[in-house]
Amino acid sequence: MAMAYEGVEITDSWGRPLGLRVKNGVIQNEPQFDYDAVKARIVEINSAPLPQTIAKRKALEEARGKRR
Repeated sequence: MAMAYEGVEITDSWGRPLGLRVKNGVIQNEPQFDYDAVKARIVEINSAPLPQTIAKRKALEEARGKRR
């Protein structure tokens, strides 16, 4: 009984499936990513400082105020 080789599913570095199947070095299906949503999320993340950065700046200003 011969087993048919169906290819390999590609995963990210954490082991989550990306939805791509590769067989003999050729992508068998199209990725199912919403590129516009990904780009919008990246712009949203990069548009403002992170909450921890805001907290760090606030703490730094308070520490400077105590010294004076």
